[in-house]
Amino acid sequence: MHASRSDLLRQSGVARRSAGPPERTTLGWVQRSRRGGLLAGIGSSWLAAALLSATCGCDGVQEPAPGPAPHLRVETLDGGVLELSAPARRIVPTNSSAVDFLLALIGPERLAALPAQAFTYSLLDPRLADWDRSRTFHTYRAEDVLSLDPDLVVTHAWQSPDTTALLREAGVAVVRIPTVRAFEDVLDTVSFLGRALEVPRRAARFRGELERRRDALAAADRPPLRVLSYTNIGVGGWTAGTGTTAHLVIELAGLVNAAAEDGGHSHYRLDIERLLELDPDLIVVGVGDEVMSPAARYLRSEPAFRHLKALRTERVVELSVELFSTNSHHLLTAAERLAAYVDALD
Repeated sequence: MHASRSDLLRQSGVARRSAGPPERTTLGWVQRSRRGGLLAGIGSSWLAAALLSATCGCDGVQEPAPGPAPHLRVETLDGGVLELSAPARRIVPTNSSAVDFLLALIGPERLAALPAQAFTYSLLDPRLADWDRSRTFHTYRAEDVLSLDPDLVVTHAWQSPDTTALLREAGVAVVRIPTVRAFEDVLDTVSFLGRALEVPRRAARFRGELERRRDALAAADRPPLRVLSYTNIGVGGWTAGTGTTAHLVIELAGLVNAAAEDGGHSHYRLDIERLLELDPDLIVVGVGDEVMSPAARYLRSEPAFRHLKALRTERVVELSVELFSTNSHHLLTAAERLAAYVDALD
């Protein structure tokens, strides 16, 4: 039996130790003792017989009747099963990537709320221009999400597993989509959400469009320039090797990730000496509302970098923060922007 949503909203995390009111079980009325034991309100001999009957499968104790068949049953990408009693109409995505994927397949009318980060890190859908900002939340916490009365929550494994567990205990359907490491992750996510949202044909068309765009990038005759993704907001430089979306974007554009050389993996710190050693042909940075990217400003102001090939040839590409940090199908758009920049070089 699922805990009620109101119970979980009141939950303090510490179980009450005092004896509570009688609690109904299949064997009769029982009450919890102060030490958490069970004091039966019925004769011990009858209780023993009932327990024996339930254990051996004898007559006298009926199994609970099966519930109604779910409206939808879909195997999830992490090996679980999603069951819905009706089409999802109050969906809550818990990060910008989930927002991007959902809005590629359905309209905003099926979303109960949006995470606040979507207005910074999602490639904002024009249909959200008039979105009521009161229908946003800032943290993936059970009480915040439950207050939105969702019928489906779409999250990632890296987000709070405790929150996911509490939501499921409250009877909320929660699915975790994968962090994108390869282009197949994008395609699998689109197909899965097409089934979960009951728009399989729309998902199939969208998947086909993504595959055609990927193939067009791969077919282009483009020089394999060495590219480096670079971040620096004043606390040191970072780059991205294999196993990152930046690596995937560079590969999709038909280019070479300089940060992946010599076994460079995941996101790692990049000091001045190492950046000078890599000396990439082109550097990609992210930019938000600033006139110039903080990383680009640092590169151009540091005297040690004046001889970097990318600085000498003025090959520093600024991608919007929505594309620079994307973990959804929009990484294909980032690859197309990067490829177009390279194609336009003299």
